[in-house]
Amino acid sequence: MFLEVIFKVLTQIYLSHQEFHCIFTLKNQMFKLFQIFLIIVGMILSSCAPSTDELIQKGRSLLVEQKYELALEYFDRAIDNDNERAEAYNGRGVANFELKKYEEAIADYTRSLSIDSTSYVAFYNRGNAFREQQNAREALSDYSRAIEIKPNVKDIYINRGTVYYSLMDTNSAKQDFEFAIKLDDQDKNAYYNHAKILLSMDSTEKARNSFIHALDIDPEFAPALYWLGRTELELNNKSNACRYFKKSQKLGYPEALATINQYCD
Repeated sequence: MFLEVIFKVLTQIYLSHQEFHCIFTLKNQMFKLFQIFLIIVGMILSSCAPSTDELIQKGRSLLVEQKYELALEYFDRAIDNDNERAEAYNGRGVANFELKKYEEAIADYTRSLSIDSTSYVAFYNRGNAFREQQNAREALSDYSRAIEIKPNVKDIYINRGTVYYSLMDTNSAKQDFEFAIKLDDQDKNAYYNHAKILLSMDSTEKARNSFIHALDIDPEFAPALYWLGRTELELNNKSNACRYFKKSQKLGYPEALATINQYCD
């Protein structure tokens, strides 16, 4: 209806200036003019629309800002523009993961990998989603594939080690945490997880040293303070243990209060 009105208006204007042409000829000419007009409008509108790259970049920025629902909208638009962009599906997968929509995240990461099977990030991200679903086998498979592609990313080893630990494969977990420490000796989580493995293997003194390393990096790392306290108990250092328990309790560690009531005066 809107286009018909425009056509009629343009026709009237043209007729008022071309009194000696027949109506049929004028309409044909006006139709051609109108086609040109539509082409020009389309070019203007397309030039104003954001590109796929711009939509993906905006989506990533929104992920950093933790605006996950809005990020989804931008990744959806990017995919509508070009459904063969692996990074758009990966970005949407991250947004879905952060919204705890793990099935949707896995589907997005899988689609991303179907486009680009060399992306260690998509394998790592999908592994994280499988881990949240307690699907250890698939998580380990994806983490291992990510390591094959990019063998020097510490977080992959930390997360794979955590899965191994959940399966009571302490030797594999220990190896992963030790390799993560080699890659980055300033990662508190690597030392913390390494210490917990050592504690489970009755290497109490070594566990104590790893917890201390974690706290050297972050003195207010509450989980490390608490578990250092548990380690000191194992070593019969009750006063030290209670000191660490109380520090972790002040930092909000949830298990600390019950432990203080049980062991400390």
